Amino acid sequence: MLAAKAGSCAQAEATLAEVEREMSTLGLASDASLPTAEEQAERAQIATSRRAISQQLAQETRRSAGALARIDRALALLPTGCDERQVAAAAQAVKDARDALGASQRSLLEAVRDAQIAEDLGK
Repeated sequence: MLAAKAGSCAQAEATLAEVEREMSTLGLASDASLPTAEEQAERAQIATSRRAISQQLAQETRRSAGALARIDRALALLPTGCDERQVAAAAQAVKDARDALGASQRSLLEAVRDAQIAEDLGK
């Protein structure tokens, strides 16, 4: 079956070669290489779209750069990193102050109670 089609394939290849030779002799005289009015309009529209996209990209780039600059300025205003030892020492000082307050309150309550007892006994 392949042998029967081999002749047809050879004839098709010869025809293709002949058509290609004829097309190459036509060169630029052929209207097929010139863009149609529709293709020219489409290319103009594509060029316009590309320019618009390029402008939008530039605008977004400027906007992003501005946002990053604002973030950098805000970060520069923040205090430097805290030393964890200072935070731990401050937490311990708060705990000690609370303990001292609790002891003072207990002492005050005991003194008030003792004063009331002494007053009650003195009556």
